[in-house]
Amino acid sequence: MESDYKIVRELGKGAFGTVYLIKHKREAEWFALKTVDLSRADAKERASAEREANLMRELNHDHVVRYVASTFNGSTLFIFTEYCEGGDLSHFLEDTSGKLPEDLIVCWVYQTAEALKYLHHRKILHRDLKPQNIYLSGEGDIKLGDLGIARILDKGADMASTMAGTPCYMSPEIFQMKGYNHKTDIWSFGCVVYEMAAGERAFDAPIFQFLMFKVVAGVVPPIHSDYSDALRRLVKSMMAKDPDQRPSAADLLERSPVKEFGQSPQRPKEIMKTRGFRTKWGTSESTVDTVKLFKEMVLNPAPPFKDGDIRIPVDSLQVHRERLGLKGAASAVPTSGSGGAGIYGSIMAPKQKAKEKVADKKIEVTLKPERSRTEMSEGRAAIMEAVMRGLMGKMVETQDRTLRESYSSTSSSSDSDFDSTLGASHGTTTKKAIEAQFLMRQIQVLQKHCAEGLGTDTLQDAYSILESVTDAGQLKARLVTLIGEDMFRQYGEKIMYLRLFQVGLDKVRSQME
Repeated sequence: MESDYKIVRELGKGAFGTVYLIKHKREAEWFALKTVDLSRADAKERASAEREANLMRELNHDHVVRYVASTFNGSTLFIFTEYCEGGDLSHFLEDTSGKLPEDLIVCWVYQTAEALKYLHHRKILHRDLKPQNIYLSGEGDIKLGDLGIARILDKGADMASTMAGTPCYMSPEIFQMKGYNHKTDIWSFGCVVYEMAAGERAFDAPIFQFLMFKVVAGVVPPIHSDYSDALRRLVKSMMAKDPDQRPSAADLLERSPVKEFGQSPQRPKEIMKTRGFRTKWGTSESTVDTVKLFKEMVLNPAPPFKDGDIRIPVDSLQVHRERLGLKGAASAVPTSGSGGAGIYGSIMAPKQKAKEKVADKKIEVTLKPERSRTEMSEGRAAIMEAVMRGLMGKMVETQDRTLRESYSSTSSSSDSDFDSTLGASHGTTTKKAIEAQFLMRQIQVLQKHCAEGLGTDTLQDAYSILESVTDAGQLKARLVTLIGEDMFRQYGEKIMYLRLFQVGLDKVRSQME
């Protein structure tokens, strides 16, 4: 039986696989197709991938990406979702210069808070909120997407303990390896709102240790005084160091200025028009060129499947269309610029390559299936690769440079931020001592935890493996041989972070001599 859909173009690649834009051959219906190669996955990892798809299937909210269906094509899992032609928030910010209208920021806070309230009520943490994962419909409405590392908290438990997310948006409790709950999403979202208002990240640094130091020991920067006191207080509360002091998503909706906006909401494009706000977003000058985007292109390399393999179950399509308030054929599906119930958009907009900074790299130190380049099982080998190459690898590459030299490679404003974080009265030696003290605290916590669980002799053997093995797949295999699969799930990533912190501490101490 011939498929009704064809591949238009590749949208991007990620840890799980490749994402394509597909179109109905006769009607104006577009979807994003996320492919997950499970050929190297064991039964447990395959089940985990299916759970991700099933998690998305249950979600039905105007500001959360709508799942359409999932099918298997051999060993490849196909996940079909809505498509959003507005790109993501990072595209919008890149297309925009100057100050964003406060009404627009508050509108997006309102829409995102509604989405988080919906997710958190279902015990789902997003855990990777950042501009690249906040998508926009053609009308500029928010769609939370990329729930690949979201999880449903176990029944009876309200705290997670794995380290996951993108470093510059991670909460202090994650860096401190404490338990965390839905309030970590509020911190990350606070960082995003700050970025909307300030035009720069709240926390950034060229190397990982400095980033951790700024988040855990630093002062949260205020947004510009041009914005209202109410919005400034709201952002500050979202980024409170103590999670208990942060508002919940439901609280955000009841606080000024979000509460007032909710009483008479407007659409983002309406706000831009009313305020006379100018942006390249939505024009031919945008980083998201809609005209070119929907034109078919020759895929090189060609995908490992054909158009005929793309089959969306009829019943799933029917449910999807009913959720959008539609009936019948695909031709009835409105674009995001049309009226109708629901917002027709999707999660997988094309992404530009991120700048090569350690803080840009997404890390997930929780054992979930990701694509591996090694002979090891797909999920956990990829985790080891992310940690070793993404974090420790950067540390090793920069051992011939001092931390200060590395930090000086950033802008003067960032350097000033760092100085103010430590306090202007501190000299260079004092700063190094503070850095060393911070790293030592992290090491002590991890050492105690790992030694209690594994024993000091086994932990020392693990150190030897870390020093002698650089290949991610071999590293995982050696550690599993040493401590076993079950203990690796509990302590594997912690051992690696312990080693990372010790490398950093050695560097700081050498500069103090």
